[in-house]
Amino acid sequence: MNKALLTFSDGSTLQVKENQHLIPVVSYKKDDHFEVSLDKSFEIWYHIHDGLIPGLCEFLVNSSFFYLEDDRTTIYKSDSVIKIQNL
Repeated sequence: MNKALLTFSDGSTLQVKENQHLIPVVSYKKDDHFEVSLDKSFEIWYHIHDGLIPGLCEFLVNSSFFYLEDDRTTIYKSDSVIKIQNL
């Protein structure tokens, strides 16, 4: 199973794996304020030459926050990821 390590600006890390599902939290404007909603789950995909990095980049630039489908106790801020490493 292919894995990657996300490093956040506070120094914490999160290990993710191929085919794992992430749930994006997105914002949208309604009337005169912003609201948030959950978007459809994203399955982390593997690139034959670049590993999980392209899929994770695609996901991170399209969501404000996210959480793991199998662990809804922590929500992560997408733009606080400072490094992605294939393991």
